[in-house]
Amino acid sequence: MAIFDHDFFDELTDKLASTGKVISEKAKEVTDSAKTSLQIAQEEKNLRAAYRQLGMYIYEKSGIEADEAMAPYFAAITEAKLNIETLKRADKKAAKPEVWDEDEPEDDDVEEELKEVQPEVVAEETAETAVQTGQEPAERVCPMCKSVVSAQLIYCPKCGEKLK
Repeated sequence: MAIFDHDFFDELTDKLASTGKVISEKAKEVTDSAKTSLQIAQEEKNLRAAYRQLGMYIYEKSGIEADEAMAPYFAAITEAKLNIETLKRADKKAAKPEVWDEDEPEDDDVEEELKEVQPEVVAEETAETAVQTGQEPAERVCPMCKSVVSAQLIYCPKCGEKLK
């Protein structure tokens, strides 16, 4: 008959229990760290969304009061919006079946006619009408790129030039 050393089993039981406790504590630390990392990631996402909303608000509400430092950003946003609209129109045009109506001008014809109109003439006519009615002109011409822009803007949304 073999005699068992009870002290050996007691020590083994104690070591297994303490090791299990350490493993449990480490697992809790890892879980807590993962939860904290997820919370940080969510707050960073919320911060980015808030910055995006603030930028949109400033762009939409402060465009007429933009300072010189923001002008390039305003111009880039405006250019991107114009490019998006151009691409959308091109996509819609490509998706439409070809139907020819001789009475309606083609889009290319309309674009060519619009190119022939001098922006200065349009702005002058708008300014003359405003003077005759005693109002401020609604539009003016950018001295740099010759785009017709709102008279309330301080910077040209197309090229970023400071308007006088």
